[in-house]
Amino acid sequence: MKKFYSIGLIILAMIINQPTFPQKENSKAPLSGEQQIELSEGYSFISSRIIAENPDMLIVMASVLNENLDFIRNSQGQVLRKIGPNWVNGIGDWIVEEGYLIKMFAGDSFIIEGDVVDPVTPIQLEAGFQFVSYFPETPMDALLAFETILGDDLDFVRNSQGQILRKIGPNWVNGIGDCNPGEGYLIKMLNDDVLIYPGGIQPPPGVILLPVIGGVFELNGVDVTINSFQMSKHEITHDQYICFLNDIGCNANGSYNDPVYGNVEYIDIDGGACAIAYNGTAFYFVGSRYAQTEDCPVIVVSWYGANAYCQWSGGRLPTEAEWEAAARGATAGQAAGTYIDRWAGTDIGSQLSNYAWYLVNSDLQTHPVGTKTENEIDLHDMTGNVWEWCCDWHGGTFPYSNNNPTGPPTGFTRVIRSGSFEYYAEYCRVSDRNPAYPDQTCTSYGFRLMIPAR
Repeated sequence: MKKFYSIGLIILAMIINQPTFPQKENSKAPLSGEQQIELSEGYSFISSRIIAENPDMLIVMASVLNENLDFIRNSQGQVLRKIGPNWVNGIGDWIVEEGYLIKMFAGDSFIIEGDVVDPVTPIQLEAGFQFVSYFPETPMDALLAFETILGDDLDFVRNSQGQILRKIGPNWVNGIGDCNPGEGYLIKMLNDDVLIYPGGIQPPPGVILLPVIGGVFELNGVDVTINSFQMSKHEITHDQYICFLNDIGCNANGSYNDPVYGNVEYIDIDGGACAIAYNGTAFYFVGSRYAQTEDCPVIVVSWYGANAYCQWSGGRLPTEAEWEAAARGATAGQAAGTYIDRWAGTDIGSQLSNYAWYLVNSDLQTHPVGTKTENEIDLHDMTGNVWEWCCDWHGGTFPYSNNNPTGPPTGFTRVIRSGSFEYYAEYCRVSDRNPAYPDQTCTSYGFRLMIPAR
């Protein structure tokens, strides 16, 4: 077993299949819940992620069948409204996949009770205009939310405020910003398609996922297409990794019978640099010279251990193409003109200490994640603190292809990116790429989680 404390520079070849690892269990069964829908004065589009216990529109809307409501309408033009002294339901049932147009004379709200729909439930879209529901429980960039239909079949998406997501020239332009729970959206389709929202996988406790909007990005002088994905805002920390070790029942010395690679070391528990210990019952944070608090990025973790955590979380390690595009700020960096900056967040060497923990300011130790300024898409520590494992085999050619490149199919060494607290600024550039054996564990090796948008 190799434990190196410097970067390996040997690039060899061997045939090993891409790994898989059993995910932590994510229930797909409906969950009992409720959602409060806020109604503003005037016209708006509304929706819910709740499969109503009693879907009759008169029951669902019962609390707002008063002088504040004018009408509610579905995509087919059917209406619930007051005729004479009675409210007449021309719609029938509340359908969870559909959005609705509502007109209010004054603001109000109502609550839908029932089961929570699986956020990745497909929504069938037909050519023409229709109102659609929004399933995720949290706000999401509209480009990421509607990523599965951003093609020739879609004309536009519009929100209640008249803001539009549509294609202008070769690019999709997001005038909506974030989609929000409780809101519905008007969509015009040119052809039938299927909308699937991201979000069927919930990240582990404490892990915050941020969208990285796909596009065409220049990497090492080559234009590369990369799909949208989600990436953890911070490097994975000790407390987050301890949850994983305890959940899988890892061996006391940090080894585990990996379902693909056999008995390998996930983390070097016995090494003096490790900040995690085992008390005979569970793993816990003990601290070390290199990581003094549990919110520091986990260190001395091998590629196997990083890969296993990500698969347990329902995701994977990022490819180095995904990693570099995210570090450069992706489409936000392109729009701001900062995409070509040498470091994540800045191109000014004298300001690097504001963005990164590296040799000049680190006191030769890791620091709590998120304590330096983030880059254009709010990712922290994409430069410095710890090297970050990528899923790719290391190869002499980068990028390996023009469409979602994954690196060469074989190799002996994996890719690490970002530089670390042990290195000068030159070695912390976002373009800097290095190899490391997958069983290497080091004081400055860590990682972050990536989850595909679909």
